[in-house]
Amino acid sequence: MTIKQSMIKIRPEDELLFCCARTKTSEEVGDRIKVLVRRNLDWNYLVKSAFHHKVVPLLYKNLRPISPSTIPEQYLNELQKYYEFNAKRNLFLAVELIKLLRLLEAKKIFAIPYKGPAIAILAYRNISLRQFSDLDVLVHPDDYLKTMNLFLENGYRLKAEYGWECSLIDANYGVCVDLHRGITPEQFPVFLDFQAMKQRLGILQIGAGEIMTFCPEDMLIILCVQLAKDGWGYRYNPICLSKLCDLSELIQTHPNMNWQRVFKDTKKIGCWRMLLVSLSLIHVIFGTPIPKLPPRSLKYLGDLSDDIYNKLIHQTSINNVELLSMEKFHFKIRERWWDKLYPYYSDFKQRLIPNERDRALISLPESLDVIYYAIRPIRLMIDYGQLALKIVKEKFFTWKRQC
Repeated sequence: MTIKQSMIKIRPEDELLFCCARTKTSEEVGDRIKVLVRRNLDWNYLVKSAFHHKVVPLLYKNLRPISPSTIPEQYLNELQKYYEFNAKRNLFLAVELIKLLRLLEAKKIFAIPYKGPAIAILAYRNISLRQFSDLDVLVHPDDYLKTMNLFLENGYRLKAEYGWECSLIDANYGVCVDLHRGITPEQFPVFLDFQAMKQRLGILQIGAGEIMTFCPEDMLIILCVQLAKDGWGYRYNPICLSKLCDLSELIQTHPNMNWQRVFKDTKKIGCWRMLLVSLSLIHVIFGTPIPKLPPRSLKYLGDLSDDIYNKLIHQTSINNVELLSMEKFHFKIRERWWDKLYPYYSDFKQRLIPNERDRALISLPESLDVIYYAIRPIRLMIDYGQLALKIVKEKFFTWKRQC
């Protein structure tokens, strides 16, 4: 089932959310919104979905001009209150971001803020129209531990550590910071050219302060990668409509995007299919104008675009569809064989790292610790050999009893 076919069957509340999840509506979309709000909608479901997909400000912005008699007052009031709260919260977080960047600058740590306030200004041109609750900062891998320790020394505590990023929270104001040394986990590897992107940074004005973030072309690539990452790991991090909104708004706000460089860079880092799928989705859902794609590339779009779309509406979809597993999704969306096989290589490499069982097998002084790397494969072969022997014995005796 294609995206267009699926969109015909979605709930009217979901369709209304899709229509409102944008800063500007065409005359056709505006008329459709007016038709949909007059239907017998489940407003509780609609508001909950807007919170889940992080598009409450956009929903309120597009419902506000409609006659109040058409929309139940309690829901319109709820949306208005959150819209106002979100605007104040976003301004507060933007100020905190500038403080953090100054702290890092004083320690000669170069950091690039992205998502959060950066996307709100770069794509939406209005910090109140994007819904976010934390700050994302990318540093060079060599500065990752140094930056984490600096945050801990300045009142933050560690919430979670994932290897490629960690979450820290300020106990005083509840400010949550996601500190990144990469934009994807090792199981879904994308290696950005940090130094090249650093040379292309642009300055954004936020109130009385300034921040430096990715140029529109690089931000576009990062957003496409993150959408694909969410499609890969949707069971742990559901796909939000806001990710697609970010892409659509960024492209429309920067009509002079250097598409040749975007195409070249995505092919260079192995993210060409991620770009194609992302562009396909926003074009179908929002009608976002996109550049003409090479005809040969279209064969990659079908399964992947449909899969991400169905994962987007999975919790509320009335369509019975089989979603791609993490393994199948990863294999389809990566074009280079090295990238396809890298997770298996990474897993194999992790399995070769000695653990306590290896050290318990033979006690060696710390100076000879390297010998455990030779002991571990031997121990694993013994363990797996014993397991295989046990399975063979069980199968053999079961077969003999049946005979």
